Amino acid sequence: MKFSLLYLIYLLLSLGVPSLSFTQEHTLFIIKSESILPFNKSETALLKFLSSQNTKLNIKTFNIKNNWKNYPIKAINKENPTLIVTIGSVATKIAYKTKLEQETHPNIIATMILQANLLGIKNTPFITGIELQIPYDKQFELIKKIVPHVKKIGTLYHHLNHKSIKKINTIATRHNLELIAYETSLHSELSQNLEMLLKKEKIDLFLPIIDPLVYSNEALQYIILKTAQNKIPFVGISAAYLKWGALFSLDINFKQVGYQTGQLIQDILTTPQKINAGF
Repeated sequence: MKFSLLYLIYLLLSLGVPSLSFTQEHTLFIIKSESILPFNKSETALLKFLSSQNTKLNIKTFNIKNNWKNYPIKAINKENPTLIVTIGSVATKIAYKTKLEQETHPNIIATMILQANLLGIKNTPFITGIELQIPYDKQFELIKKIVPHVKKIGTLYHHLNHKSIKKINTIATRHNLELIAYETSLHSELSQNLEMLLKKEKIDLFLPIIDPLVYSNEALQYIILKTAQNKIPFVGISAAYLKWGALFSLDINFKQVGYQTGQLIQDILTTPQKINAGF
């Protein structure tokens, strides 16, 4: 199910409890990793959506400030909420680990996270949600419209992302584009591999993928500098990259993510089926 510039991974929890219904009141804990603008926009939209529905929800919000000690485990154990909604990677990882350790911990809906596999979230029946990802079909369509001469696209990736690279390569081929990807699992390899892409492979454009294990802020600024020096366009995956020199950038509507998270919560609470699925 696709929405605008993000891909909604729409999976229902296998709750292992009787079907939930909005005819009864449910307690919902929303746990945010930190108070930053994207998270705040998403949370505000999520709360607005839920308040507009004919629901009976007791909602409590928490900001753990990226600190494991602030995770509200005592409140969770005391109130036993119907669902935990995590906003951001840190809150999601804590909730996931706690659920593995405590079977009684509520099921989890995660939102505003990057790739679930890079967070170590395996296919389990108690967590589902939304990954922030702009469909590569859309990315390649826009690239061909804006820079139609591009044939060879270069990128770097961590070895944990090799399955994603295969999928992206298949999509690139459909658009008559060649994806040249160098595995870069060590920071010391980044400079060397980027040089190979620019000089040996002679790429026409550099496109970073969603891979926080490779693309730190420092790494991205370095890549943008080197591609600019070699007159190779760099396409950002966030509007923030424009100020660093990206040719153009794609971005995600965080308010829309919040609304879609609300829709997912509503569907999970009202759907009688139990689907054993995860990310």
